[in-house]
Amino acid sequence: MRIQEHVKLSTAAAFAALPWLKKDVWIPLAASVLIDVDHYLWHAVTHRTLSLRAAIKYFGQADPPQRQAARLLHQPIVLGTLLFIAIRTRSRVLLLILAGLLFHVSLDAQRNFVVLCPTCHEQAHQQRNQNQDKNVVYSR
Repeated sequence: MRIQEHVKLSTAAAFAALPWLKKDVWIPLAASVLIDVDHYLWHAVTHRTLSLRAAIKYFGQADPPQRQAARLLHQPIVLGTLLFIAIRTRSRVLLLILAGLLFHVSLDAQRNFVVLCPTCHEQAHQQRNQNQDKNVVYSR
C-alpha cells in the first residue's frame, strides 16, 4: 500500500478515535505512519544511499521484493515485545503506539488485493513512476 493511502486511512481512523483518545490521538496516528521508517533504513544500508527518492522508487514498484529485514518493526516478535512491556509497565502511551503499529500492519495485510492483471499492474506502476519523475523535473 502506498504511503499516501496509509496516511489517509490512518487519519480517518484517528478522527474516528478522537472522541475517546482526545489529545492523545496523535500517538497512534504517528506510529501508524512512521512504522515504515524501517523500509527506508533497510534500503539505505542495503543500497548504500540516503536518497529518499531512490527508496520510494524501489518500494513503488508493482511488486517490490518482500524482505523480512526491511520490515523489522512489522515483525510479531517486535510487536509482541512492545505489548509485553506496555502491559508490564501499564503504559498508556506504549499501548497507543502499539495500536497505531497494529493498524498499519493490518492495512499491509490487505495490500495483496490487486484489481488489475499482472501486466496492467506493472504498467500502471511504470506510468506512475514516470509521472513522478516529470513532476520532480518541473518542480525544480
